Amino acid sequence: MVAACQKRVSFIIPWSDRPVLAATLKENRGLFSPDYSQVIIVNAGGNFSSLKDIVTESCIPNITVVNLEGAKFNKSCCLNIGVSHAEENIIFLLDCDVLITKETVDNALAMLDLENFLTIRDGIESNPEAHPQVLNSLPWLKEKIVTTEFMLANGNSASFEFRQSSSGRSVGGLLLLNKKHYLSVEGADSQLEGWGFEDFDLQIRLQAMLGIRRISTGYITHITHNTANFSDLQMNNLRNMKKCSTKYEHGNFLGSYSEDVAQWGPKAKIF
Repeated sequence: MVAACQKRVSFIIPWSDRPVLAATLKENRGLFSPDYSQVIIVNAGGNFSSLKDIVTESCIPNITVVNLEGAKFNKSCCLNIGVSHAEENIIFLLDCDVLITKETVDNALAMLDLENFLTIRDGIESNPEAHPQVLNSLPWLKEKIVTTEFMLANGNSASFEFRQSSSGRSVGGLLLLNKKHYLSVEGADSQLEGWGFEDFDLQIRLQAMLGIRRISTGYITHITHNTANFSDLQMNNLRNMKKCSTKYEHGNFLGSYSEDVAQWGPKAKIF
């Protein structure tokens, strides 16, 4: 097995007008060192000048900024465009408000092979009292775990897991995987709008199409921020889940990587 320290990673970070990225770059500076990683930040719909200022002030030399001029924010599209610029064979899909230790990434890298992909098991809120998905109102309940499993007609199985606790909840969108696996399922699906289920969709399709395993490990700290109407987020999650279910029923387990790269790749500006 190749030692974890010899594996380089391309981190992909979608962005749109989130000043918290400055704290993320500062706190993750050790992880984002040139001898260890490539960092790709994809802006869709955000202020490009503000993003350039944040990146410049971070003094991290190995950051590539991709600006999708004229695009509205779509997390899945940003991920696909980011991966198209990834130079490494291993990619880590990361959010702009996440603090993660090098130890967590190293441990995940040591487990990564061609038969699996990894998700982060626990997301700890920096301010648990302010986040609606934390079990603050249920002091008698330590942890809630909901695991959904599918047995597919092709003989493969797929599962995803949602966890809640008194300090945090699942962060299914943070994935460490081989780039070739991401491309084999045509990446994320930009037909899914807003936030909700796009992360679980990718997990399901990786398992359903490729027959690889999902491994859940480690933790991150999520920088707690104001959340849009929580009921709206829940409804959007349900809408996207229904879209995905319809796709699966028709045997469609592909994302929109090629379409997104064809549409936005030529228009992208690199900084």
